[in-house]
Formats: sequence, C-alpha cells, structure tokens
Amino acid sequence: MSLPLHLPCILFALERERLFIHDTYCIDCEMRGGPCRGFLCAMNGQPTLVIETGVGVERALRAVDWLLSHPVHEGRTYQPSVFLFAGFAGALASSLHVGDLILADEVIDMHGNRWQSPLPAPPGVRRGRLLTADRFIGEPAEKLALGEQHGALVVDMESAAFARRCHERGVPWACLRVVSDDVSVPFTTEVADLVEDGKVRLGRVVRLLLRKPWLLPKLLRLARQTRLAARRLADGVVQFLKCSSDG
Repeated sequence: MSLPLHLPCILFALERERLFIHDTYCIDCEMRGGPCRGFLCAMNGQPTLVIETGVGVERALRAVDWLLSHPVHEGRTYQPSVFLFAGFAGALASSLHVGDLILADEVIDMHGNRWQSPLPAPPGVRRGRLLTADRFIGEPAEKLALGEQHGALVVDMESAAFARRCHERGVPWACLRVVSDDVSVPFTTEVADLVEDGKVRLGRVVRLLLRKPWLLPKLLRLARQTRLAARRLADGVVQFLKCSSDG
C-alpha cells in the first residue's frame, strides 16, 4: 500500500464561502464516501483538499474526524498536513469593514476556553482573537459589547469546536475569517434561516419576500457583501497556503 499523501485541507461551511477559491485551486475530482462534499484540487501541480462541511458544529466536527481517518479516494490515502477553517464572520469592532481578513491568533468561546494558533499570517491579513458564540449574534449593541468583553475582533458559531478537536488530535490548524457584516448593521435570524445545507435556498427567499417585501434592499446588500467577502476570502486562503508552504 502506498504511503498517505500529506496535503493541506481547507474547510468552508458554505458553498458561497468557497465561491472563488476554485479560480486558483481548480477541481480535479469530487471525493466520494464522506459525510460532506469534498474536492481534490490543485494549483501548479500542488494538491489541496477543499471541504464544504455544511453549517453547524456537528457537521464541522464530522468533517474533521473523517479527514483525520485518512480517507481513501481511487486507491490513494490522504492525510491533512494542516487544517485551515475559512469563512464569513461578523465584526465585533467598529474599525472592521466588509472584506477585512482576520487570522485568529486565538479562538475563544463564551465560557472563556481558548485555543491558540501560532501559524503565521500572510501580508495584509490582521491577527486577532476570534470569538465563537453558542447562539446567533445580530444586534449592533451586543456585537460591540461582546467585542469589548472578550477582546475579540470577529464572531462565528463553529471555530471553537473545530479548534478544540484539532488541538485534541494534535494537528496544525488555523482559522481565517472575512468580515461579511459590519458591526453597525443589524443581522436578523430570518436572514440566517435562508441557508440550508450550506446553500441559500431560493424558495425560502421568495417566501420571506412575499411576507416582508421591505427586506429586499437588505437582501440585495447582503448578496453584494458576501460576494465581496468571498472574493477576499479566496485571496486570503491562497496567500495563507503560499505563506505556509514557504515557511
């Protein structure tokens, strides 16, 4: 049996978050048999795994555990050399704007547990603390309060569990987040509920707009923001992997 192929692994929760990464890391084939979508990709002959975990802690952990089990595809065994969890996050500081990139030097949860990642940030990417919340945070006042309380720049809902699992298994990891909504912009659970299995469901959008047509400008603004954020995120991922390989 051939030795495992060690390669970096990029995890995204949403399809939209990986929207532009394949402009650089082209898909060679889709991996089968896992708990989530996985793609074997390459840039200039350098293989990389790109994983779409789906939304939520349990799905993220299932994806990590699957990858650490050394999945086999077409007779070849793959083993992650480093995990990069990349995706959108909400700003907790007024100095951050849509498209700003944060590489977490520390991930902290709402109970004060924390996990540090020493991996270097590429040029143009800010280092800072990432807070993982156990519920949806959408109100500007609460965002600012949490940022001050925890000394965090951005918030998401999955990175703490990811960091804990990687720490337990002794695998190098990093969390790269891009700001998809400013701290001053309210973000409702109604908008968050439009996503299912990592994708925005058109039927849910239509039903929401039929009930609340005044939300259309907000949804259009959100679409523009997430597209910009996805573009910046792809650039950040490429630079991170280059920086990691050079190091």
